[in-house]
Order: sequence, then structure tokens, then C-alpha cells
Amino acid sequence: MVIHVDARANDEDYADMQAELAQFSNIRFTERRACDWGKFSIVAATIDAAETLLRDFSDVSHVFLASGSCLPLRPVAELEDYLSRYPATDFIESVTTEEVTWTVGGLDLERFTLRFPFSWKKRRRVFDAYVRLQRRLGYSRRIPKGIEPHLGSQWWCLTKATLASILSDPKRPEYDRYFSKVWIPDEAYFQTLVRKHAVTIESR
Repeated sequence: MVIHVDARANDEDYADMQAELAQFSNIRFTERRACDWGKFSIVAATIDAAETLLRDFSDVSHVFLASGSCLPLRPVAELEDYLSRYPATDFIESVTTEEVTWTVGGLDLERFTLRFPFSWKKRRRVFDAYVRLQRRLGYSRRIPKGIEPHLGSQWWCLTKATLASILSDPKRPEYDRYFSKVWIPDEAYFQTLVRKHAVTIESR
């Protein structure tokens, strides 16, 4: 297990957590980032954790991403047994903007073709004004060649092989730069790139 704790969380609480878990040899902590809703910092923290996990635990078959609020509903052994029957399957919601039904505010494909340097949560008026300006000017970003935008839940379970391929893709610096200005990239980064590297996807 690799744990990321937001950089703005209380330092004493973080130190207590590290001390409490120090007895476990299969737990790591990764670089703390200040994560903002709808921004690339969440993806960056996920990438940090994934790279640490793949480096330190080479025997994993799947990597399961969960939030600090997620709780398992079934025993871990049952989950391991289920995944062992699908060694080449990636479990991740991954749908095109035409297929998705839960986007709101008219930002479906525009998530990928406009720029979003401002926080929707913290600077809503500036965010909305900048979107209107880009629409008025007819601005459209170029989507990198070789990928088709997909969306989905930010929680997933990917095979080690697929996740490693995403992280080691020679074009990853280009993808990272592109997705750093996509709106809510934690619902699009892995959901898009998995389509380039996966063998079998269970999307739901």
C-alpha cells in the first residue's frame, strides 16, 4: 500500500500516522502534494504513488486506487481471488464524451479542447468568464495524436502491465502537459490513456 496525504493536512497528524504504520513493511508514503479539486495535482499525486508502488512491490498483479473515504465491502482475499481470474483485465470506467451521461454544465468535449488554468471551486467567476472568452474567440486546443478523450470515475483497478505502460509511455511528458490544462483530469487521464495500453477493459 502506498499512501498520499495532502500537503495541507496537519503535520503532526501526518507524523502520528507515519509512526503508527511504521511497523508494517508493506506500507509506503509518497511525496505530499497540495491537491485541488478539478486540477492536475490529483493526477500527479496518483502518479507519484503508482511509481512508488511499482518500484517497491514488484510482485503485484493489479493496482487498486481508492480514496481515504473508501471502505472495502468484501474481504481482501475475495478480491484477490476475483482478480486472479482476470489477470489481463483492467477495471476502469472509460467512455467517450458521446457515451457519458453524467457531465454537467455543457463541459463534455470542451473539457479537452479549452484551457482551464483557474480553479472552479475557488475562482468560479474567473473560471466561467475565461470559458466564455475562449468560446467567443473560437479557441480550441489540439488533442495529442494517438489518443481519444475518455471519461470515467476517478477510482479504478488496473493491471500492473497496463499501469507500467502508461507511466513509461515515451509520450507521457506531452500527455502530462496536455492533461494539466484539462478540466477534472482525474476523471480523464487514466481513463483516456488506458485505451492506448490495455488488453481488456471492463468499463462500468
